[in-house]
Formats: sequence, structure tokens, C-alpha cells
Amino acid sequence: MRREKVVFVRGGQIGEDRPWRMFHFDPRREQDTSRQYDLVYFDMPAGKRKTWEGWQPARGWPPRRRPTHEVELRRVHLLDARPDGSAFEATGPEKPTILNLYDWVKAQEPSSIGALHFFTHGDYSEPIIWEHCYEGGKPPLRPLAEPRHPNDTEPRRRDFFGTNPLAGTEGLRFWSAFASDAFVKMWGCDAAKENRRMVLKQAKEPTQTRSEDILDSIEETYAMLLARLLGVTVWAPPIGWGTRVDPQLLHPGLKYRGVWPPDWRTELWWRVEQFPDEAQKVFRDFGAKIDSTRYVGYHPAWLASARRPPAPPPLKVTSPQELQLEQP
Repeated sequence: MRREKVVFVRGGQIGEDRPWRMFHFDPRREQDTSRQYDLVYFDMPAGKRKTWEGWQPARGWPPRRRPTHEVELRRVHLLDARPDGSAFEATGPEKPTILNLYDWVKAQEPSSIGALHFFTHGDYSEPIIWEHCYEGGKPPLRPLAEPRHPNDTEPRRRDFFGTNPLAGTEGLRFWSAFASDAFVKMWGCDAAKENRRMVLKQAKEPTQTRSEDILDSIEETYAMLLARLLGVTVWAPPIGWGTRVDPQLLHPGLKYRGVWPPDWRTELWWRVEQFPDEAQKVFRDFGAKIDSTRYVGYHPAWLASARRPPAPPPLKVTSPQELQLEQP
């Protein structure tokens, strides 16, 4: 019987313990601890892809045995900005690129991947593997349909457009490897301040125009683009909010129990911080679900539904005669 594949991606400056302490495979329930998987671990800081066949999940520590397979990841020179900021040059140190993940996924059997986690930093609606190397900004510095730079190491929104690696037939190859109910989660921040201000203002003074602006920003995120490609929910922070890898810095009383879902009030878990109830209501009113660590489930179905114009109010009838058709 073929085992389902589980994929972890650990970005730069993310503690080695974080994937093993935080992973889960369902937004609401704990996973079946008796089930075995093939775990594929893209350890970007170590520059290796490690595979444990027949892995039985045990949260809190890495597998106790050596990997079944271990492969060196392809590296490129990081892009560094020129001193005058006019362009990027491939003059940085050699680091693994996200193309390692993309190319590997496209080579897998159809419907074989059941979960994908990005344990990385993030900003401007994209994961960040190497913190100092990203395009940044909104709008992006270049049109999204332009090709990736060959030395770009990061997951990009542009990857879904033009001739980039998740567009067209290449995107279909990537999609085909995922199960129809695959669980996908992006743990890093999405803390663009302009988006946070927009959501908080909508919570206090809702308008249709501002609602459309928020939906436009959501539609442009890597999470929603990936959800649209895969046809599954992608869990990611709400636009405008950051996440904390170690919330004990702000909440020293939290304890790690290692059981999903955690109790937000008392338990230690990588979480979205300072996401008030009124802001959560904005996303819930769109139709989005929110998990126990305040991550939002991005899916194109609720995005499309939220864009539909509101239904007209029902006809107010005050007498039976008003229901009669007028005679010619």
C-alpha cells in the first residue's frame, strides 16, 4: 500500500525544533498517531532534502533514526541589492532555492502528497526562506508576469503567472502531485501595515468599497494563489498580521503540551498575534474559517462568494392585494 507523503520546508533562521513541535495535519483534530507516512524534509539551512520512509508522527522531537534518503539541494548565489538600490546582483553566498521543492513535487506520483508545511518567515504575502533576500513591496517591484530571476531563492507570487514554474502546464504538474484533501499551511508573517489598517477600519466602519479592496489584497497573496492552483484550503496568517515563533517572549506563562489543537489562553504554539475579535469577524463575514492559533483558511470558493453583490431585500408586502398581478 502506498504511503502518503508529508512535506516540511524549513526556512533560514527558523529553529530546528520548530517543525517537529508545531506540525499538524488537520485544522480541527489531532492526527492518527498510529498511521505511517513518508516524510520529506526540505532543510534549507542544512542544504539537504531528507526522507524518512515509514515515519510515524511523534510531535516534539525529530525522527530518532537516520533518514532513509538524503540529497544535497541545488544552491544559487543570493541576490544582493546594488549600493544605489537600482538592481539586484547575484553576489551573495550560495543558498538552496525554492525551485528544489517545485521540481521535486512535479516529479511525484499523482495525488501522493497529503500535507505541505512552510516553516518560514514571511512578509508582503509571500513566504521568506532567506530573510534578507526578497523583492518586497506592494505592488511588486516588477510585473508579476515577468520571469523569475535565475538566482531568486524565494517563493514568489509571480511563480503563478507568465512562464514561471507554477503557471500553465508546469502548474498542472505541481497540482497533480497533491491529494484532493491535502493540508497546506504557511506559518510565517503577512504583516503589511497598510492591510492591517484597512481591515481594522473595515471592522469599525464597513463599506463595500473597502471590502473589495481587502478582497483584492487577499486574492494577491501567495496563499490564495496556491489555494486556487491546488483546489484546497491553504492556512496562512490574515493579511496585515504577524506571527510569533516563540510567543513566550510576550506570554511567559504559556506551556507547551504538544497536543493539537492547543488552548490559545494557556498553551505555547506558533501563533498569529494581536488579531482582535472584530478583525476576525471581517474574515469570517467573508466566509473564511480561523483555526485555534488564529490562522485563516484561504480558499477561492469563499473569495468568489464574498465578491457577489448582496441580494436585494425581500419585497415588503402589506396586504394580499399587493401580491395580485396587475391586469392589462
